[in-house]
Amino acid sequence: MKFKTLALLLIILAVLAGTGLLITRLNRPQGEEREMGKPLFKNLPVNDIASVVVQAAGESVALARKGDQWVVRDRFDYPADFNKMADLVRKFKDLKIGRSFEATDATRKRLSLKAPDDPEASQAEKAKSLRFESDQGDPIARILLGQTRKTGQDRAYPNGQYLMVGEEPRVYLVDQHFALLQTSPRDWLMKELLKVPAAEVQKIICTGKDGKMPIFTLQRKTPGQDLALSDPPKDRRVDGSAVNKLAGALSSLSLEDVEQAVPAEDDAKTSSRLAYHLFNGTVYHVRTARDPETEERYLMNLAVEFQAVEKETGTGGSEGSKEESKKEEKKPEKSPEEIALEAGNQNERFRPWRFVIPEWKHDAFIMDMDKLLESPDKDKKKS
Repeated sequence: MKFKTLALLLIILAVLAGTGLLITRLNRPQGEEREMGKPLFKNLPVNDIASVVVQAAGESVALARKGDQWVVRDRFDYPADFNKMADLVRKFKDLKIGRSFEATDATRKRLSLKAPDDPEASQAEKAKSLRFESDQGDPIARILLGQTRKTGQDRAYPNGQYLMVGEEPRVYLVDQHFALLQTSPRDWLMKELLKVPAAEVQKIICTGKDGKMPIFTLQRKTPGQDLALSDPPKDRRVDGSAVNKLAGALSSLSLEDVEQAVPAEDDAKTSSRLAYHLFNGTVYHVRTARDPETEERYLMNLAVEFQAVEKETGTGGSEGSKEESKKEEKKPEKSPEEIALEAGNQNERFRPWRFVIPEWKHDAFIMDMDKLLESPDKDKKKS
């Protein structure tokens, strides 16, 4: 009798367990099992994306495709960093779903998935908003980016992102994160301006603000020589490190921000001028100044031209420099016409803008001859 009772109880238990499993499956968020590991934006029409808007509470940036390049609308259509744009779109196209669940109001607050312009949400509850739009302004995708999922002993390493798509009442956990997605227009600018090796500089001329009064000239005949100061003071020595600093100021030139330029004659913010003459005939004209309105920004204008030069053969320079010259001889030289065309294209790119540069880079454009000379005390010690 006891055996029959035990068998009956086991049967009843099995039926209850089966019923519970069925109820659990029926109550599971729809599609969760099907979606796991699948692309979130499998059919994202990448080629149709014509604009991108990134928004956070109190800050936003609008990017647009203009011709064959991307531009930053909030910076007068200055070119955007194409690599950053391509990386953003690629990451979204490759997103895979880890899991998904219902987006209740409490969940959205906890995971910072409230809209950035929601007046009733606190700062900690607000998401970053991302919109992909077509050239007609039609929405292609709208995403709210909430908190990142973090791992590690101190939960310091993001390895996933909670987000919502359009009007879907679901939260998705995806396999990539966007913790570094920037919402300031200046962060999307194409930062690199010039990479002119110091060895290519043949002459540097510093003039007054009017571009006529010469302050000093540094020059050399061949790339292997040091730049020498014309008519140096008899009682002062040239500071070689300062000269090298000035010669290399164009070697890695990048911007922090950009604004529209004004005509040079109307620009009260610019100082003296520098003209960098390269051995190939390219001339870079540089004007810099400290912004008197803020005292915290450093401004620069750039212009480029081509001046035909006659090739000179000269001696001098170290053995190492001669070896470098031999290596350079192997490279095919550009014709004057090609160099002139490149200079014209660069000038068209730089002409509409005034660039905000770091303080240390501003200080590298030395326009005071006294700063190119060693201090009198140092000269006395050497003597």
